[in-house]
Amino acid sequence: MKVKKTYSYYNSDHDDASQVIVEVTRDNGDHGSVSIGEGKPEDMYLFRDLSDAYSIYDLVKIAYEAGKAGEEFEYEFIEEKGN
Repeated sequence: MKVKKTYSYYNSDHDDASQVIVEVTRDNGDHGSVSIGEGKPEDMYLFRDLSDAYSIYDLVKIAYEAGKAGEEFEYEFIEEKGN
């Protein structure tokens, strides 16, 4: 199983990531991801900019099944800086 976390700093006025993407991929091809990005304060609700939070359950299930199957754990962290 591989977990890849990507921090993107595009158009950010601070040192905080403006977008975080977490991807989980099992050896058998099962995969899932969540993306949470910086947005306008009025859009920071679970039914708008934070709606991917509902998919975290799927990532936990994929990771649990990979652990039950004895898959090796691999982690990759990527930082993308731009504009």
